[in-house]
Formats: sequence, C-alpha cells, structure tokens
Amino acid sequence: MSYLQILLVVYIFFLVSNYCFKTKVYSSPKSATIFSLCFIFIGFVWDYYAVRQGHWSFNSKFLLGPKYFGLPLEEYLFFIIVPYSSISFYKTISRFVKP
Repeated sequence: MSYLQILLVVYIFFLVSNYCFKTKVYSSPKSATIFSLCFIFIGFVWDYYAVRQGHWSFNSKFLLGPKYFGLPLEEYLFFIIVPYSSISFYKTISRFVKP
C-alpha cells in the first residue's frame, strides 16, 4: 500500500493548496477532461510498453493488488492525481514568485 499512501499525500496537498489559495487548476471541466485523457493515454502507452519490454516493473509488495492490462490500479491513479497536483502546485507558487 506504499504507492497508494504516497498518492494520497500528494492528493491531500493538492486539496489543501486549492482550498487555502483558491487555485483554479483548469478554467473549464472540458479542458480538464481533455488534458486528463491525453495524459492517461500517453502514460498508459509508455508504462505498458516499458513493463512489457522489461525496462521496469511494479513490486506487488507495495501495491493493493488489482492490475488492469498489466498495470496496477495505483498507476492509473498516478496518471490522474500527479498532473493535477503538479499544475496546482505551479499555479500556487507562481502567485508568490514572479519571474
């Protein structure tokens, strides 16, 4: 469950950041959906290929267990949580640090 715990910490940071700083990650649900689907597709293809080629693997000791198309459930959650959290973090920091 370590992978899921790390994702939960990132997600909680994302929620707190959005609540405290009223950060709007996306201007519309449509743009959020398009971005998410693109990232999920690219991430899935990348991971699927890398796992099949033996470039990396997932240690089941740190996972919940369910796999879909050879990738663990946590990896799909990663594709959703991390992009949103990264953009939220960037938008929050850019309010305080000007280039």
